[in-house]
Amino acid sequence: MCLPPFGLNWRPLSLFLASSHQIFQFNDGRSMYWNDAGGMAIAKWEAEDRNYPLREIYDRRTAANDGVVEKLAVLKRKWRMSPNDWHVCLHMRDGGARGEKDGFGESIRNTTVESYLDAIRYVTEQGGWIIRMGAPTVPALPKMERVIDYARQSDRSPGDGYYLMRTARMFIGTTSGFAYVASSFGIPTAMVNALSSVGLIWSKDTRFALKLVRTKEGRLLTQSEVTSEKWRWAFPTHESLADAGLTVEENSADEILETVRETLALTFAGSPAPASPWLEAWHRSVTIPGFYGSAVPSAYFLEKYGKDFLQKTDAKADASV
Repeated sequence: MCLPPFGLNWRPLSLFLASSHQIFQFNDGRSMYWNDAGGMAIAKWEAEDRNYPLREIYDRRTAANDGVVEKLAVLKRKWRMSPNDWHVCLHMRDGGARGEKDGFGESIRNTTVESYLDAIRYVTEQGGWIIRMGAPTVPALPKMERVIDYARQSDRSPGDGYYLMRTARMFIGTTSGFAYVASSFGIPTAMVNALSSVGLIWSKDTRFALKLVRTKEGRLLTQSEVTSEKWRWAFPTHESLADAGLTVEENSADEILETVRETLALTFAGSPAPASPWLEAWHRSVTIPGFYGSAVPSAYFLEKYGKDFLQKTDAKADASV
């Protein structure tokens, strides 16, 4: 296994790299990072058209005890949602999740609210509701029609959150643990402001837009570089990123909006999402098989950045680091 090449700033990962629960070993003796193996596994699982076992377990337990269903019905009446209204769950990672300060540690994966507002309005204009998930310390959303800032409500609970996700038309998220609830339930997902050093266990109905990573000269790292051993270990923290001489940019409002628009189309029968002519080149450029699970980038993201993002890089040089 290759270790991060950027000095000593990989130490936040050392607890994971030294712990067996983060290493997956195949029957033939090969080993790899657990998340990388997980991304490969979900891609194979869904290619074989298998079901979602955690969703089935959850549904059986909910059917046996419908208390959460009754409670959510009460909450929806309070929110003035009709029984037939559909909703989208939204999660924007922020420092409150782990008590992080902006500009330090894993806050590199955090997002800001403003660039999501156009996407929120798009969902509500289509007749849906937005239910914002997260910690109670998250920054407040502006007052908007058909938007519930559930994260900040005093009567929130983990059990209700799972049921809201299970019954959502789709999920808007980023690279945080909460996103795997959507994947486990097979909920179509728009994954935006995504950034990860390790494989992502994302389902087939996930469309994503990555945070842009640039060198100090301003060059955009290509897809093959982002998933290479040379560069991917620069992304866990602000400190490791600075050590590698890189900067990260959040997705713009149009990238978030179009990724959400494409994913929502997946949820409506007869509304197939657009296929990008860049998609085949993107598949070839991912240097770690299954790094994004079964997910693919949004067509809009590829159209906007394909020319630079999918340039060929020297894979042999990357492998030698």
